[in-house]
Amino acid sequence: MNPISRRTILKSGLGTAALLAHAHLGYAQETRDGLRFLAIGDWGERTPGQKPVATALAEASRRLDPEFIVSTGDNIYENGVKSVDDPLWVDVFEKIYDDPNLMRPWYAVLGNHDHRGNVDAQIAYSGVSGRWTMPSRYYKRSKTLGDGRLLDFFFLDTTELTKDDSELVEFLKGRDTDDQLKWLKKSLSESRAHWKIVIGHHPVFSGGPHEHYTVFEKRLRPLLERYGVEAYINGHDHNLQHIKVGNVHYLTSGGGAHADQPRPTPHTLFQAGTTGFLAVSLVPDEMSFEFIGSDGQTLYRSELPVRA
Repeated sequence: MNPISRRTILKSGLGTAALLAHAHLGYAQETRDGLRFLAIGDWGERTPGQKPVATALAEASRRLDPEFIVSTGDNIYENGVKSVDDPLWVDVFEKIYDDPNLMRPWYAVLGNHDHRGNVDAQIAYSGVSGRWTMPSRYYKRSKTLGDGRLLDFFFLDTTELTKDDSELVEFLKGRDTDDQLKWLKKSLSESRAHWKIVIGHHPVFSGGPHEHYTVFEKRLRPLLERYGVEAYINGHDHNLQHIKVGNVHYLTSGGGAHADQPRPTPHTLFQAGTTGFLAVSLVPDEMSFEFIGSDGQTLYRSELPVRA
């Protein structure tokens, strides 16, 4: 598919030394023209496709200088990790994403495959790694643009939200999900951020192959609409998609290691059955984003204004 190019507002980044300093010390660093981040999902598979995406991710990080990287879940296949000392951490994370340009915070959420292992070990790895960031099963991060406007990011454990869905309930392990939904509703309602972005593993809407789960449409979509969330970013489907339903943009970035072909939905604006990731830039009045393939080429670019 040919790239869809409207306007490029993303700029080149810093040199390696500055990037390393930014990675280790500048977690709250602001950029004069906005805030940038990358999002990659379903990457920890040890497939032939994982390394090319990692290489393209590193090049995009060098070029765009994102403040952080989002992992949309299924971080370690097939059954998560057993402990913080599990060799899979080195095999599928540290050795693969070892470029200096990737030495910056990774804000991660849990996927269904992560729930098959030791979830607490993924949280605890935040204390072992200088970049892995998962303080709890769900959490919030606030950022500030150069002009002082706020951005709020809400990171969910969507596997916990599946208690009413027979297809996904096997991963729940008896946990109650009401607390997370109450937290999300309260956090969204109290947020005065200029931009609100929610990140989870499972899609609310998708062209598949998983399709969309009605439990998320029923439990998450009303909150996203009611409280002015601009975008919901997810993985789970191993492809790249942009779907708009109502006022919310649903962005699937699950092509970190291999790809499955999606089908168009009535609300699909872009889809690609290819490996790759998402790059996002936020400025006061506009969110610009692009899907980038494993060859480093932009597959699709779009932007949306902040809600009035």
